[in-house]
Amino acid sequence: MIWDVCFCVVVLMLKHNLACDNVTFFRDEAVTGSISNTGLLTTRMNVENRSDCAVNCYRTAECQSFFYNLGSSTCRLHSSLFRSTDSSLLTSVGFEYYRPRACSTFRLNTLPSSSLTTSTENGTEVLNVVCNDGYKMTDDPGTVLCDADGFWPTITGTCNQIYWENPPVAFGENIPGNMYVGASIRYTARMTGTLYTLNIFSDDSDIVMHVHARDSGLVSWKQRQNDTWIRTDSDDTRDPFRPLNTTFTCLVETKEDKIQFSVNGSEYFSFPYIHDPTRIYRFVLQHNLEILEVDMQI
Repeated sequence: MIWDVCFCVVVLMLKHNLACDNVTFFRDEAVTGSISNTGLLTTRMNVENRSDCAVNCYRTAECQSFFYNLGSSTCRLHSSLFRSTDSSLLTSVGFEYYRPRACSTFRLNTLPSSSLTTSTENGTEVLNVVCNDGYKMTDDPGTVLCDADGFWPTITGTCNQIYWENPPVAFGENIPGNMYVGASIRYTARMTGTLYTLNIFSDDSDIVMHVHARDSGLVSWKQRQNDTWIRTDSDDTRDPFRPLNTTFTCLVETKEDKIQFSVNGSEYFSFPYIHDPTRIYRFVLQHNLEILEVDMQI
């Protein structure tokens, strides 16, 4: 049995000139006689028919599907979709389960910081996840195909922030997906006091790059491996961070054979890797610093 829900809100039509929205639910016989408490948004009593329950679902933010019991006039709205194999299902005689037909575009709003679009390629519905500006998808290709049973596969990735304007200090963020050869992190800042530090960590807490800049003009850099500082060096002849409140831009690049630190477009120093660059996972700026922007170009 298929129920077509078509309802119009007059105020929206007048303001936005919208046509009536068409949403098609169908009864999934494989889930009949069950309910679930997963993703339960609300339970409504005295709902006279399935169509009214469907309209309630449409009008409820985040509602994806519903269970309806004609005998008790009970309507259960859910933010989840269910297969017959879901372990959360509980036997409950009299309930029928309804969900959007096939991989409908009904309520594609479950991934923060992104927009979701659908298209059809070679007769198969395709869902594309596009992260908002300043965010990047990790741990997922961002494109999924509609399953044969009419479900979108679970999107396992997330849209992680990779760009910040005027973030607070101390600033510490994990690098989405870690670094790799050809990746870079750019930051623009002003030194406002006696010192500032940069630390870039590997996944075992070794420090693949430590920069320590003082208001005296002394800049030192080193690495830490197995709790021991190595490759320590310093320079007080170049002065990229003074006078105080001077705007500067630094660039950290993971090249083929080294990790390189540049200031205002010129290489300042570089280190050989103590680990594969794909193990570089965290970026930290601290102390007397005003940060204007951080851009993880990954």
